[in-house]
Amino acid sequence: MDDDIADVRQSILQAQANLEYLKEDSDQLTQDAQIMKDDITALQETNVEGALNLTKEARERSQKAAQQVEQIQADNGPLKESENNRARTNNLMKNAGVSYKQTQDEDQQTLRDVAQKIRDLEYEIPGLNKKGDFILNLFINF
Repeated sequence: MDDDIADVRQSILQAQANLEYLKEDSDQLTQDAQIMKDDITALQETNVEGALNLTKEARERSQKAAQQVEQIQADNGPLKESENNRARTNNLMKNAGVSYKQTQDEDQQTLRDVAQKIRDLEYEIPGLNKKGDFILNLFINF
């Protein structure tokens, strides 16, 4: 019986040692789980913060682009200035074309007038030659 009691005591002590070991192991696992939970929470916060930062940066870029578009499209912006320049250029080209055509027409008429005067002079040359011969003969005979 003493042996049985000793065996039971030994078993109890062994069980208590195992229980103590399991308790320490459980405490360590609980601490590890808490550390992992804290790490996961920190990682999630970092991810959320990172996503928030990326969203803020994208929003800022979008707002900046929208402002640039507004500035470009403003009444005094580059787009309106470009439209005005194109309209002025088109008017200049149209007016230059009209002016060129008018000048060309005037030049053609001037050439026709000069050609007509030349023909008129050529027509009068034989008569002038006769008068010149007549005057020359008068001087010679005088």
